[in-house]
Amino acid sequence: MGQQVDNDLLGEDGNASAGGDQHQFGGVWTRIKLEALEKYLGAFNTALSKQHFTRIYVDAFAGTGRCDIKVNGEKQSIDGSARRALAANPGFHKYHFIELLPRKLDALKSLAEDHPDKNIEIVQSDANTALKLLCTQYQWCNERAVLFLDPFGMHVEWTTLEAIAKTGAIDVWYLFPYAGLYRQAAKNADALDAVKESSLSRVLGTDAWPRWPPQTAPLMAGQTAPGRTGWIMTIPG
Repeated sequence: MGQQVDNDLLGEDGNASAGGDQHQFGGVWTRIKLEALEKYLGAFNTALSKQHFTRIYVDAFAGTGRCDIKVNGEKQSIDGSARRALAANPGFHKYHFIELLPRKLDALKSLAEDHPDKNIEIVQSDANTALKLLCTQYQWCNERAVLFLDPFGMHVEWTTLEAIAKTGAIDVWYLFPYAGLYRQAAKNADALDAVKESSLSRVLGTDAWPRWPPQTAPLMAGQTAPGRTGWIMTIPG
């Protein structure tokens, strides 16, 4: 999670000053996304339960473990990705929760205390730095992992995705914030400043994007929310 605070570089709740241990950021699409993740985690662990892999769950923008959503104008409090991962049955052998903001870290620490039977590591760090380090901590011969990447901004660098792919052992859920990408990419190239150009290049992994035809867009599937597209990238192994 980045240090900057703007519309495309905020924390998971989209509100750098919000209090409490809950996020206030979503709608019905948030619940659909989390329910899909919950089902996938159960299926993943079931599929590997007869094999001798150490199963690892990584939440790169773990937040607090709770979130508030609005459905038909009414607020609902639901479990976030971290809580749903901890509730997966069969469970994981190891959990890595990555978060940068101290307020959210306190909520994660409390969540870990509520699950003394779980092997939970809470990491205070920028997600890119933590993920690259995590990829070097395991040999990835006897480990398999699910990584949940749900940034609320232009956080995830292409070099981070390359490091993840090199493991050959991580299933990746990446909710790509294409609305943020469109906001950064001005219609008039002359309106782009050096900061925005650098941000786009880090996310896309190339500085050739200004020369892409206007109709060119990445192949994406799985509409999840206004301005957000998600997909699962499964790396065999």
